[in-house]
Amino acid sequence: MYDVDDTIVALSTPPGPSGIGVVRLSGPAASSIARVIFRPRSGELIADRRMRLGRVVDPNSGETIDEALAVLFNAPQSYTCQDVAEIHCHGGPAVLAGVLELARRHGARQAEPGEFTMRAFINGRLDLAQAEAVAALIEAQTAGGARQAARQLGGALSEEVARMRDALVGRLAQLEAAIDFPEDELPLLDTQAAVDELERVRVRCDELARTFPAGRLLTHGARVAIVGRPNVGKSSLFNALLRRERALVHESPGTTRDVVEDRLLFDGIPATLCDTAGLRSDEQCSDPVERAGIERTRGNLEQADVVLAVFDLTQQIERDDLDLWRSLVDRPALAVLNKVDIANQDAAQQWRSEVDAPLAKATSAKTGLGVDELAHALGELICEAADVGTADAIVISARHADLVREAQSALIAAIEALSQDLAPEFAAFELRRAVRCLGSIIGRADSPDGAEQLEREVIERIFSTFCIGK
Repeated sequence: MYDVDDTIVALSTPPGPSGIGVVRLSGPAASSIARVIFRPRSGELIADRRMRLGRVVDPNSGETIDEALAVLFNAPQSYTCQDVAEIHCHGGPAVLAGVLELARRHGARQAEPGEFTMRAFINGRLDLAQAEAVAALIEAQTAGGARQAARQLGGALSEEVARMRDALVGRLAQLEAAIDFPEDELPLLDTQAAVDELERVRVRCDELARTFPAGRLLTHGARVAIVGRPNVGKSSLFNALLRRERALVHESPGTTRDVVEDRLLFDGIPATLCDTAGLRSDEQCSDPVERAGIERTRGNLEQADVVLAVFDLTQQIERDDLDLWRSLVDRPALAVLNKVDIANQDAAQQWRSEVDAPLAKATSAKTGLGVDELAHALGELICEAADVGTADAIVISARHADLVREAQSALIAAIEALSQDLAPEFAAFELRRAVRCLGSIIGRADSPDGAEQLEREVIERIFSTFCIGK
């Protein structure tokens, strides 16, 4: 466990040469350390929220390390709710290393990864969802992802989750009152009203969980798997979309043994194109290396946000083709009918009909015919998969998605218990699970005293709502 009462220092800008580099300190000695190693040009002390021009100086030798700017942010009006000092230097690695060493020599400790944001969370500046949004904002690969992370940082998801959790705590208080105080003349629980409210929260959990694929895509970009049987032209199509020879192409089937990746941009959304080993059954493949490649293809297929399923127009439709396309029916996918340049004129229409892929794109990866139209359709599919409409609160974290799904599962069980008029303990148990899941999103159940905090909230709600022991 970190000591949150000491003073930490770290570089707040990316490492490597740059025009500006920012060294940040946080903790009780932040301002005193800054005043020791920074000498304002005007002779005035650096002050709260006032940028000063001066020099970073080694107090022992009097040597100037750099000409810089410095500013203080006094507690609690700072990112960490502690005293914070920032020194804005030139971004040379040697200069920044020198400033960091001076700060450490005069009492600061090198910060651990994420420790500034951890202090902001511990000190109540951010809840857990907002703290995670900081990392998401930094890592966002798209403008849409940055906007969603900024909304989460601003509290959009936290406020939504807090409202749902509060509604569940209210219903849990009613159930606990019926369990713990059966001898008191309490109002009868309106079961239908409770079921209706739990159902509203369940539906909202479901809606939030369904935003995760789009939220993940917006934050990290799309992963596009190019799959199909051996020798259908996957590597040629991969190269054609990239417009360069990236993957090895050979007429021998099974040339691709591993996943080959490269990046493209579709309407501002980065996509990782993945050329994969050809899919065929173990009976058709005796080479253990090729089998390993096929296993990687299957894993890549499961992780893909969008799939390009490639078929060879010069070959007869096989059961493997049909099985592959049918397995993608509920996923963002395009059927690509390749080798149109050497197929007969009716082949594409026959494939569309028999494989039930009316929007399939006919291409020739070798000549480039139809590749531009395919790229356009792929871009539209990626944008459609990333569309979250007008929703302010969406899920961009796998942890949050798992928690809202678990909360939804608990609510389904609680609704069933209430609807079947089971003992209130059954519904209360599931409601507690749902409350803890939602609380974990915003950091109100993950702490060691999370359970005690919930108990206090329930007890306070009971006594504020009902007249117990009058």
